[in-house]
Amino acid sequence: MRISFGTEGWRGIIGDIFTFENIKKFALGVANWLYWPERAKLDIYSKECTEGKSFKYTLPNNGVAIGYDTRFLSDRFAEIVADVISNCGIPVFLSSSFCSSPSVSNYVLKKNLSAGLIITASHNTHEYSGIKFKGEYGGSAISEIKWGIEKMLFSKKSFVPNNSKKAQIRKVSFDDIYSEETVSFVDMERIANARFKIISDSIYGSASGLLRKFFHSAGVFVDEIRNNIDPLFGGYTPEPTVKNIGPLMKKILKSRADIGFAFDGDADTVGAVDSQGSFLQSYDIMSILLWHLVENRKLEGDVVASFSSSQLLKQMAKGYDLNYHETPVGFSHITNLMLRHNILIGGEESGGIGVKLGIPDKNGPLVALLLLEAMVYSGKNISEIKSDIVNRFGQYCLHRTDILFKNNDEKDEVISKFCAKMPSSFADEKIKDVYTLDGIKCILEDESWILFRPSGTEPVFRIYAEASSHEKSYKILNECESFIKKIL
Repeated sequence: MRISFGTEGWRGIIGDIFTFENIKKFALGVANWLYWPERAKLDIYSKECTEGKSFKYTLPNNGVAIGYDTRFLSDRFAEIVADVISNCGIPVFLSSSFCSSPSVSNYVLKKNLSAGLIITASHNTHEYSGIKFKGEYGGSAISEIKWGIEKMLFSKKSFVPNNSKKAQIRKVSFDDIYSEETVSFVDMERIANARFKIISDSIYGSASGLLRKFFHSAGVFVDEIRNNIDPLFGGYTPEPTVKNIGPLMKKILKSRADIGFAFDGDADTVGAVDSQGSFLQSYDIMSILLWHLVENRKLEGDVVASFSSSQLLKQMAKGYDLNYHETPVGFSHITNLMLRHNILIGGEESGGIGVKLGIPDKNGPLVALLLLEAMVYSGKNISEIKSDIVNRFGQYCLHRTDILFKNNDEKDEVISKFCAKMPSSFADEKIKDVYTLDGIKCILEDESWILFRPSGTEPVFRIYAEASSHEKSYKILNECESFIKKIL
C-alpha cells in the first residue's frame, strides 16, 4: 500500500503498513527532500509574511530532531529513522526518552534545525503508529512540504550526495528545553501562588511528567494519573474525549480539585475538566483562551478555526473586531496561516490549539497553563468564565458521533451515496446552504449546522452537529446517523 500523508503525517497499523521497511523508505524520502535543490524555491521561503519576515531556508547539515511517543516499539522505530538519516550525512538529535510533539517542534525552531520527526500516531488506537513531520519553522508540514516529501518517496532519483559520510547521532532531552520555554509565556509566579489543585491525565502517553516538570521549581504539586507506560493505553484510546477520561472526572470529584487536564498520545492536544467534573469541549477551551488573550493579556491578531469548529469562535472574533479564517480539517492548514499572518489563536474541533506565543503548532501543555492563567487573572473558576462567555456571545452546543467501518474503502463510499440521496431537511429544519470545503456541511434554516466528513487516517466516518441547545444537537446527530446507516 502507498505511503501517504494524512492530516499531519503518515500513519498505519503496526506490522501491516507501518513496517521497518516502509519506515526506512519514509526516512530516506525525508533525507532526499532535505537535499532536493528545488526545496529552496518554495513559497514558504520566498514570500514574506504580513509581519515583514520570511522563513529562512535551512541546509540539511543543520540537522534533524527525532522524537517518539510511548507506543509499542516507538523507541526502536525512532532509532531506525535516526540511522537512515544520519547515514545520509545529516546530523541527528535523538530524544533521550519519550517526548511530546510540541517539544520536538520547539527544539527544531530554537536550534534552527532543518526538520523534526516524531514517531507517533497521536490519538489513534494502540495498533497504529506513525511519523509526524515538523518544518524548520517549528510546526506541522504544510501542503507544499507534504507534496515534496511524497514526491521524494516515489522518485527513482536520489538527491543524497554520493560522498555522504555518516553523521553524528546525539541524544538530548527535548522536554527539558521545551519546559523552560513554555513557562516563560505565562505568569508562573501568580499561577503558583494561587495554589490550585491540579490533576494531569496523560492517558499513558507522552504528557507523563510534563506538568510536574513545569511546576517543580515553583513548589506546586501536580497530581498525575495514568502516567505509567502502557502501549495498550489501559484499553482506552489516547484521545481527550468524554468516553476516554472517566478516571480523570472521578479523580477531580474525589480529590475536590480545581481543574484537570487530559492529553492525547503525543501531548499536543489537551482536554479539560472543571471542578464539578464536567468536560470542556475544545471550542469551550478555545473560547476561554481567546477571551483571556484579548481581555486580560491585551494581545491582538486573527482567529483561525477548522471547518468542523463551533460558530462561537466566529461570533467572538466578530465581537472583538478580529479577522476570522476557516480552514479544512488538519492543523497544518492553521500552521500555514500562522506562518503568513498575525494569528492570535488557531484551533480545531479535535482539541488541537495553537497561539501566537511560541511555536506555530498545536501546543497542549501551553494551553493548559493559559487556562490556569485565565483563572488567576479573572479570580473565577473555568465554569464561571465559560458561563460569562455564553451570556455575552450566546449558547453553542457542538457534538460529534463516529461510525466505524471495516476498512477505508467502505468508509469512502459514504459521501457519494450521501450526495445521491441527501434529504431536503434534518430534524424538521430545511437545508438552506451546503458547503464542501472539507466534507459536506449543511446549514439549516435555524442556523444549526451538520458536517459529514470521513476521517483522513482511520476507517471512521464522522458526523458533527451544532445547535443552540444540547437536546437539539443530539436530535440532529441521531437522525443523521440513522440516515447514513439506512443508505448503506
